[in-house]
Amino acid sequence: MTSENKPRRQAAPQKAAPHAKRRRSWRDVLSMDAEQSSRFLLIGAVVLIFVIAAGLIGFGYYQTVIKPRNRTVLEADGVTVSYAAMKRRMGYEYFQNTNYQKQPGVLPEASYIALLDEITVTTRAESDLHITVTPDEYDQKLRTRVGVATDATQPQFADALRRQLDVTGLHEDEYRRVVRAELLVSKMKDKFKADLPANVAQSRIQVMALNTQDAATQALARVKAGEDWATVAKEVSGEVDVQTTGGVHDYGPEGTFNPAYDSWVAAAKVGDISDPLQSTAGQFFIAQVLDRQDKPVAEDQKPKLATKAYNDWLNAQQAQMTIVRNWTPTDQQDALNSMAPKFRAAQQQQLQQQQQQIAAQQTAAARPTAAAVETPANPADSGGSPAPVVPTQPGAGNGQ
Repeated sequence: MTSENKPRRQAAPQKAAPHAKRRRSWRDVLSMDAEQSSRFLLIGAVVLIFVIAAGLIGFGYYQTVIKPRNRTVLEADGVTVSYAAMKRRMGYEYFQNTNYQKQPGVLPEASYIALLDEITVTTRAESDLHITVTPDEYDQKLRTRVGVATDATQPQFADALRRQLDVTGLHEDEYRRVVRAELLVSKMKDKFKADLPANVAQSRIQVMALNTQDAATQALARVKAGEDWATVAKEVSGEVDVQTTGGVHDYGPEGTFNPAYDSWVAAAKVGDISDPLQSTAGQFFIAQVLDRQDKPVAEDQKPKLATKAYNDWLNAQQAQMTIVRNWTPTDQQDALNSMAPKFRAAQQQQLQQQQQQIAAQQTAAARPTAAAVETPANPADSGGSPAPVVPTQPGAGNGQ
């Protein structure tokens, strides 16, 4: 058969290809009806408002809390002290010195001075005075300070140090600087004491201590008018031993008298009488120089003279330093106000502890002792039967 006569094969019917599922594009997402679009815009606006509000709150918190905490209030010899660090030092000084608990108003300035002196000592003492703190000396001092033995393990030391940081409120670098400064100051005073001359100028003076400036002025007028100093002093002076001394203070060098009149005495001539001089505690003094002579330095005068030499060294060093002070009166008052609740809570806790101790002492005092309980010589006298005799066993209170 020819090809023309062959039956044609019919092509199988083709199935229609399934439509591929089209992915949704961003155009589809945005092609919302009016209701969906309004809902989306509303949600977006609410989210945007929350984001802006959170940003404003965060910015305000940074400006009013974080930034003030981190701003520098003292810089000396490249060491910076932040507002927050100064507050930590205030807390440390408050619990270290009971005088600040009685007069918290002086705490901000006292803490500033303490930190400046500490920085001066730790940055300058070793190089200027040629004293050395060895690593072993520092380690022993630090371990003693935190209350562990020198052979304590590192974990024991770390735990003790952590407890000290919790108690003092200081950061570790601040606490370590306190300890290092204490060690350096001790070495400095030993050096100043060893360097004292054998003889120094010493003054013999007489003093009156008065509570007010008016009282001091009146006493001054009386002695200038010719009244006997001792007579007036015994009548008006608040010195504890005035009735026996008449206000006379024996020979002493500069640095051994009350700071209120110590420098005046050193600069005055024999016979001079001072105007009323006020102390930091608010008391007023008048003084007169009776005599001045070169005398040997007594052993009990050396600690005060070493302290004076230490203070003179601090003043000389700080005069050479570039010191930036941003510890303003406003900062001081703000810091004191913010710490007042903590101080009040601590005082309340101390008061409760004192009351508990007093109550315990009273209870112990009221409890009768064994010797105070009367025992009848003969049990039969008390209406009872004689007590049976118990044989004493060896070692039961008979010295065996």
